[in-house]
Amino acid sequence: MEDFSFETDYNAFRCVECNELIRVEVAEDKPRPITCQKCETVFMVSRSPQGEGLTVTAVTESEPDAVSESERNIEEDEDA
Repeated sequence: MEDFSFETDYNAFRCVECNELIRVEVAEDKPRPITCQKCETVFMVSRSPQGEGLTVTAVTESEPDAVSESERNIEEDEDA
């Protein structure tokens, strides 16, 4: 999954992985991590610059280099 950012007009949003409704009681100007309780996807959430709603970015972990290298080798072998 790649980074996914969006804005909402409300203080709640749906998880991009499991569609669980996530409510944010206090939104600040500085992004802070919020974790989906159902699937544990992490989002960086801040108050929208317009003052109402939220700016949300899904946080994704990059693959370890060893895994990426291994996958590249497998793909090269399949192409040969």
